[in-house]
Amino acid sequence: MTKYLVLCASGLLMVACANKPAPTAFSPDSYDRVVRSEKIELGLPIHSPAAKYPSWQVAKRQDGWVLLEYTILTNGRTHNVHVIDSSPTKIFDQSAIDAVQQYRYRPIQQNGQVISVDQVRSKITFDAL
Repeated sequence: MTKYLVLCASGLLMVACANKPAPTAFSPDSYDRVVRSEKIELGLPIHSPAAKYPSWQVAKRQDGWVLLEYTILTNGRTHNVHVIDSSPTKIFDQSAIDAVQQYRYRPIQQNGQVISVDQVRSKITFDAL
């Protein structure tokens, strides 16, 4: 039976940063305390397929999470999706990347112009149930 990921409620909060670079090391706790210089409300993706629980992990019944960072382009597609942190390391990374690469957002506007937004972060949680 294929297991699907559960998007964690805290992972639905996505924040963009304009001027301040993100710290290089992240944990789920430090992520919530990151201070941003400018916040843009992104809302939820209009298309966000669930990541698939890796079939080779089913027997181990392991839970985990992946913190990803990416850019939302002016057309609403994601770009440059990469892992910031994960636990356990590298087990769920590719499944999370594959899912976020399929996300679609409504184009984001600022001051009446459609913009791309860098350093968007999402935390995806995998539950073995």
